[in-house]
Amino acid sequence: SMGGMIAQELAIRFPERVRGLVLGGTTPGGPRAARPTLRELRALGSAAAGGWRDGERSWLGEWVFSEAFRREQPERARELLRRFGRHRATPQGVWAHWWASVYHDTTARLPCIQAPTLVMHGEHDAMAPISNARLLAAKISGAELCIVPGAGHAYMLERPRESFELLTGWLDRRGPIAPGAP
Repeated sequence: SMGGMIAQELAIRFPERVRGLVLGGTTPGGPRAARPTLRELRALGSAAAGGWRDGERSWLGEWVFSEAFRREQPERARELLRRFGRHRATPQGVWAHWWASVYHDTTARLPCIQAPTLVMHGEHDAMAPISNARLLAAKISGAELCIVPGAGHAYMLERPRESFELLTGWLDRRGPIAPGAP
């Protein structure tokens, strides 16, 4: 999601360096972007303040995985959350990420993106609502929107085969991609 925000800036500022763009679970930011509600953010903050349980971020599961994945594959969800627990962000990193997200806004500049673009998004993404993917695809000329059915924010971890097939199918249809004009 943050990587997608950075990739948008790169594609806008340096089109000659970006041959193809895949934006996954991200947002254009700005006032037209959908954000989690204040109630959801408060719940996240309260849960995060509660810390870690058994080396995993149990509260994070609701934000990155769909309810179906957590219910149908609880052991896999816990295993992935334990991995997240081994790579904790510093408080400074969390705040820097937050403020970078708050001030990110490419909405008006998205039509400048020249690179063939795939917008991928989990159908049940709680962290970056799906309307952001639709907005990105609508504003970037020729962009293709692929929704990973039933998946949350971490769609590649929940549905690796489906995600891989959507991505490689898009790449196969594109063939070699020429660089953009400066």
